[in-house]
Amino acid sequence: MPFLHKRMHLTAGDTVVVDCGRSCNVLMMTKMNFNQFRKGMPFRTHGGSGFFHELPARMVVPFDADWNITLDIEDGAMTVEHAITVEPHADKAIARK
Repeated sequence: MPFLHKRMHLTAGDTVVVDCGRSCNVLMMTKMNFNQFRKGMPFRTHGGSGFFHELPARMVVPFDADWNITLDIEDGAMTVEHAITVEPHADKAIARK
């Protein structure tokens, strides 16, 4: 099962924004769940993950962790324009100023 993937350390309240050139499954998973996903076993997602017809997808990080953001493209295309960005939680944005 081909997929695109990015691992990031994120903080509770951050918003992950995923844009993609086509509709796709956007999944936000912990390391353990990502490993289950790769093995084709049952796994759990967080933050409103799922199939998005309208992009960009926005998912709120539930707790501090290393997160795996995965784009599962239906037809298996590995060359699709995409962007994965993070909008920091409001408290972090204020602290940076």
